[in-house]
Amino acid sequence: MGYLGISNILLLSFSFMLIFASFKVCLEIEQRVTITYRQAAHKDGIEFKAQGYNSLAILYGIFAISKWFGPIITDFLGIKLSCLIAGACYCFYMVSFIYPFIETIYIAAALTGLAGGVLWTAQANIVISSTDTKHSKRDGRIFWGCMQFSRLLGNVFLVWILSGTKAIGQNQRILLYIVLAVACGVGSVLLLFIFPTKFIEKSKGDERAQLKGDDETETLSDKILNPFKLFHLSMKTFFNSNAVWLVFIFVYTGFAFGFYSTTYMTCIGNTKLFANPDEFIGIAGIILGIGEIIGGSLFGIAGEKKLCGRISIICIGLLFHLFSYAFIYFNMPFKSPFMESYENAFWGKPSFLMAATCAFFLGLGDSCFYSQIYSILGEIFESNSPLVFEVFTFIQSLSIAGFFLLSVSTTLHLLTIIIAAVGVVGVITFFIAEYQIRSAAKREL
Repeated sequence: MGYLGISNILLLSFSFMLIFASFKVCLEIEQRVTITYRQAAHKDGIEFKAQGYNSLAILYGIFAISKWFGPIITDFLGIKLSCLIAGACYCFYMVSFIYPFIETIYIAAALTGLAGGVLWTAQANIVISSTDTKHSKRDGRIFWGCMQFSRLLGNVFLVWILSGTKAIGQNQRILLYIVLAVACGVGSVLLLFIFPTKFIEKSKGDERAQLKGDDETETLSDKILNPFKLFHLSMKTFFNSNAVWLVFIFVYTGFAFGFYSTTYMTCIGNTKLFANPDEFIGIAGIILGIGEIIGGSLFGIAGEKKLCGRISIICIGLLFHLFSYAFIYFNMPFKSPFMESYENAFWGKPSFLMAATCAFFLGLGDSCFYSQIYSILGEIFESNSPLVFEVFTFIQSLSIAGFFLLSVSTTLHLLTIIIAAVGVVGVITFFIAEYQIRSAAKREL
């Protein structure tokens, strides 16, 4: 691919960094924004019932479904137009919070969920078309490195905007979401400058790979473009294998993502005994991002160099998360996921130092889970890994949506117990899947 390929990868990575720097900040503050706006509207005699958690549940629920329709939409619109329309939906989502209305927030969430499936399908096509076997690892590291850095970038801006504040006021909200929408828009427009390659321009009629059906022969491209056949083929491939035990770890990663990306950040913002709780959301986001980057680098290398096995790394990740849940349980007010609280924590006044430490270990542990899930899926489904990763995304996204619905009225302490229990079950079933893989490998020797 040469210069053209690496140019596409760099431009794609920078564009997604801008889009998701904005989007990740939206995830972190959305529930807090709806709470503070509801309080301000109530003083003016206006009833505002929108919940950030409900909005995000809609977004991820629709995203879980839209991933199956992404290929056919992208094929119909073309990659560049797909990226532009999807990016516009993300921008609309951010703009909807400048002057919030329940209808626009929920409609924007639904459109963004649909756009997410299209955007990530287009991203996959661009990556595949712009790299080759020799450079695939390098290009993958460039892209995911920028994606991890996006959390730091977005939260640095958030800290600057909310510096010294106890609540997100109207002027701050308007400025914040305008800048986020502009950054997202710039990232979306930059995707139009991706240079076409032979792979991107190739029509689906040029596909040579074929799958045999019961009554007919059809191209692999046709199979993938049909969302119902793609869903059936992916589920059949996944559930007819040892990987079926991984369903529980998929669910856990969804719960964990929902917790650290939104619910925990909301808890920090709602803890009014902190000096500047909303500013602290951004600081915690930066520390979480640092944990993700360190963990991704450290445990990615450890797994690749065979310094640690998958079981060891998964156990380390679980210990990091259980440590975080335990100290969050004792350090944060009971009702902080869904309302502001001036209450003391279980052991006295909440400590932001402890809250930030927990954020770091949540990020560190999260990277352990993702690196090893990708590793085990790649080993089990060496030739069909794209199909199985669709199943992973589907189950995880539904779990994220479910966790947000759970966060609407569930106390923090019950949430931490639930998520810790799901994590333990997920790791145990991961052990079973790993054992079955090793047993199968020994039988083949």
